[in-house]
Parts: sequence; structure tokens; C-alpha cells
Amino acid sequence: MNLEKIHRDNRSDMRVRSGHFKAQSFPGAFGHDAVLLAYNFCGVMLEDPPNSNKGPLISAMRWTVKSKKNRDDKSAWCAYFASFILQWTADHRREKLVFEHSGGSVRMFHKNREKHANVIFPGDVELGNATLLPGDVIIRTRRPQDVDRAIEGTAVLGHTMLCAGFHEPTGMALTIEGNTNSTGDSEEGGGVWAKRYDFLHDGRAVAAIRPKVQL
Repeated sequence: MNLEKIHRDNRSDMRVRSGHFKAQSFPGAFGHDAVLLAYNFCGVMLEDPPNSNKGPLISAMRWTVKSKKNRDDKSAWCAYFASFILQWTADHRREKLVFEHSGGSVRMFHKNREKHANVIFPGDVELGNATLLPGDVIIRTRRPQDVDRAIEGTAVLGHTMLCAGFHEPTGMALTIEGNTNSTGDSEEGGGVWAKRYDFLHDGRAVAAIRPKVQL
């Protein structure tokens, strides 16, 4: 897959979809390439059969970031999608990805916080100590009351989103999400869609994970 061609084909459409998220919201080459790869999947229904959490590409995503014995897993695949995008981008750029993969959203947060301390909490952004960048992986719980439990280390249900841009004045992130649908707030849809997420005010945001790469 030619990332440069994807970039040329989708640059103008990305600006239309993202509104006030402008081109300068993509500062890092790795994050830029990851977002462009993910954007190429937007609007594509990947589940086959529908509502099964299965499909040829979904199996490939599971295989890429886990082990081949899990390629027929029927669990939610939003975290696998984000991991697949990051790993494929790093491999294509011939860089080593410093990131802990997981099939579970909150488990992915736990593993990365413990091993790399590479997480950004909403409070960090609100205080002006950090911001979100393209390629960051946003983790949220499905219910606001589960956020504290997730931070404390409890395994709760969650959802994974790839950050494509961030508008600091409003706290809104442009996201690309797997295992969702085109309408509403779903963690169990059948495809990949570009959406907006209120990282600062939604009440379900756990943190964003900052992937790193090494040559």
C-alpha cells in the first residue's frame, strides 16, 4: 500500500471532514503516516458476516498484533485495529515500534503505563502540560463510573480510538475508530469510521497512549 498516494488522494477530503483540525495538526511523520493509513479504511465495513466481530482483514489484524491461535477470536476488535495501524506503519517505515499491543482497550492502557509511562491524562491536557498528537491512542471506558476503576488497574469494558487531530480550545479530538458504526456512540459496529470525541469533557476518557518509534 502506497502511503504517499493515500496522502495525495485524501488530503483535501481530510480537511473537509476534520473542520477546524488543520493540516498543521499532523506534526510527526510517524503519526501522520499512521493516520493516513487508518483514514484509508474509513467507511469500510470489515465484519463478514455482519455483527460477528470476524472477517478476513480482522483476522489479519489479530494475527499481526497477537498470535496466530487468536486469529479466529470473536471479541471486539477496536484495540486490534489501532495496534494493527501502528505496527504496519512502523514496519513500513522500517522503525521499531515502542508500544504494548493488547486486544483489550483498558488492558492496553495498563500495559503501556506500567512498561513505558507513555500515557497522557485529560488533566494533563487541561492544565496545559501536554496535548494530543496524531497517532496517539485514546482509551475510554464504556461507562463514566468505570474510569477510576480502570485507572486503578481493574479490567473494565472500554473502547480504543486513534487520534487524527486535536483542537485544544475545545478539547475535541478527531478520531478514527474500528469496530464502530457511522452514527451514534457505538463500540460494537462493523466497520471503521472517522468521528469526533470530547477528550476533556466526555467523562469516560481514561488516557491517551503516546506510541514511540526507534530507528
